[in-house]
Amino acid sequence: MKNPDGSTTSTTTNSATGTVTETTRRPDGSKLVVETKKDGTVTSTETAKDGSTVKTVERPGGVVETTVNQAGGLTASATVADNLLMACYFFVLIAFAGMRFFRARFPHPHIDEVERGSSSGEQAKTQAAAFWSRKDISLKDVAMNIAFAVVVVWVSNLVAGLFSPLAAEGVVSTFQEGLRDFAGKFLGSQYVWITTISVLFATVCSGTAEKMHGSQEIGTYLIYLFLFVIGVPANIYTVLTEAPLFLALTFLMVVVNMLFCFAGARLLKFDLEDAIIASNANIGGPTTAAGMAISQGWSRLVGPAMLVGTLGYVLGTYAGTMVGIALGA
Repeated sequence: MKNPDGSTTSTTTNSATGTVTETTRRPDGSKLVVETKKDGTVTSTETAKDGSTVKTVERPGGVVETTVNQAGGLTASATVADNLLMACYFFVLIAFAGMRFFRARFPHPHIDEVERGSSSGEQAKTQAAAFWSRKDISLKDVAMNIAFAVVVVWVSNLVAGLFSPLAAEGVVSTFQEGLRDFAGKFLGSQYVWITTISVLFATVCSGTAEKMHGSQEIGTYLIYLFLFVIGVPANIYTVLTEAPLFLALTFLMVVVNMLFCFAGARLLKFDLEDAIIASNANIGGPTTAAGMAISQGWSRLVGPAMLVGTLGYVLGTYAGTMVGIALGA
């Protein structure tokens, strides 16, 4: 139902429990969800456009409970926990490269080359110098990179807006409705389209993409700036005292990743260095994986580290969106 202020209201009734849910979505992105149960309990959840929520529960007899959640708290805590475990895990991976236990069970040709003092070490130093050295970036390059990013985001928002109305506003009761709701939420995500358009551009127009100097430097800087901004509101003490489950979750993710990479490398007879760099790319991304390959002198793994890490970003966007939809996020 369209309201005079431009908002839309939908009402659904759960036939099993008798709960009536009224959802009002406003043009600015905020929404109000009111659930009325059979026993007279009314739960109102007001969600602002920044993600902050105010939940009010009115029970029979006049008892009122109000809960306020500020936006960014969970995200900041999750980021701090993730970065903390990631940094610790990198030290573990470096230690693995020198442990007899792993060297006895995996071939390690890159480590042997470095220890023999072959040309691989000098080549790695050259690549490290090229990786961290000043790049030939002009004002035109900066303008082209930023313009490309703006256009991709703009087009992604337009395309996502075409599919988002397919998402169901109430309870999904049939398979067809569920399939349509999934398509609306997945294809209605701007991040899915940002990833898709960027990958298609880099694949189809690879020559043009190579001429966009400075894209890696600008992108990496903005990623680090983004992580810094969302991580500032939280600290390690806050994570330990108020959100310890985030540490447990990130620890579980790291352990599962480590077991998968090293067990897979063992079964498929991959090198120890391959397992270490692949595991690093899964946890930290292409930049940290390439940095570790350079620091250890594994020059032939710098390129694969960047490719595997970038591929992980692409597949992770799709898989993460699907998991979030399945879990009702």
